[in-house]
Amino acid sequence: MNPTQEQRSPRRRVPGTRIAVIGAGMAGITCARRLRDRGLEVVVFEKSRGVGGRLATRRTAGGLAFDHGAQFVTARTPAFATALDAWGAAPWRPLMAAATPAAEPWRVGVPAMNALVKPWAGGITVHLQTRVQGLERGAQGWLVRTAEGRAAEAFDAVALAIPAPQAHALVAHIPELAGPLATVTMAPCWTLMTAFDTPLELPFDVWHRRDHDLAWACRNASKPGRDADAECWVVQAGAQWSKHHRDAAPEAVADDLMALFAAAVGQSLPRPRHRAAHRWLYALVERPLGRPCLVSHDGTVVAGGDWCLAPRVEAAFTSGEAMAAALPGAP
Repeated sequence: MNPTQEQRSPRRRVPGTRIAVIGAGMAGITCARRLRDRGLEVVVFEKSRGVGGRLATRRTAGGLAFDHGAQFVTARTPAFATALDAWGAAPWRPLMAAATPAAEPWRVGVPAMNALVKPWAGGITVHLQTRVQGLERGAQGWLVRTAEGRAAEAFDAVALAIPAPQAHALVAHIPELAGPLATVTMAPCWTLMTAFDTPLELPFDVWHRRDHDLAWACRNASKPGRDADAECWVVQAGAQWSKHHRDAAPEAVADDLMALFAAAVGQSLPRPRHRAAHRWLYALVERPLGRPCLVSHDGTVVAGGDWCLAPRVEAAFTSGEAMAAALPGAP
């Protein structure tokens, strides 16, 4: 067969309810797990190299590790608290720069933040490094087209567990989804990952301010299960600063965040052995949808994520469960 023709021909759908989940963060994997546990066939598409979304850890060739996405999780509902217990989430009580304690207990994945997602991904088909670029209705169901040249696959239903602006681009032709998605606003977040040969002489592990250009600085080794000998720090800019520098070059951002970090701790910093800046384009939910998920009129397409409810990992979990419940095959 001509390779070009093969790429354009949708794969034959397996009989029964077959569901595509786009996005392998907390919302997507929660949705996929609940569907898979009901015996449905689920295929997850994820553009990154691993599952977890913003529950991410960056590892370097030199053996350094940085939790450069979500820094911790909290639980306000029994369902999420139970899930965290099952995933082995550990309490984290760092030394804070300010005397004000955290409003809620902080918990982290061990040995990395994505340990809060990986357990539920087991047994589910996940296509990593696969970017979905099209979603269209065909005679065999919903066709999921990817940017990697894979043959389009047909599904009975689709769950979009990606940031609202990205979901909007895929369902612009579905008015009942596109309209509400357009009301959601999300802000970027620039993150600096830096490491030093010797420990910084600081009387705290976490510096946290909500009204500052620098929103967060954390000694990664203060979290349970991390390498205690590595002086790795994660520094995150505030939403307004990140918006203002949204399109700046990563190297320039790294310079600026190093300067903000030094100013915040009140001392000059030694020459780092490693530093790199990463931009999370859709990191912070500013105006949420206000309901757990969106559902198309025919019930075959759902969309959700933390952007539905609040800028919290737990909100993504809640939305993932709501998406699964709304899809065909739900009890």
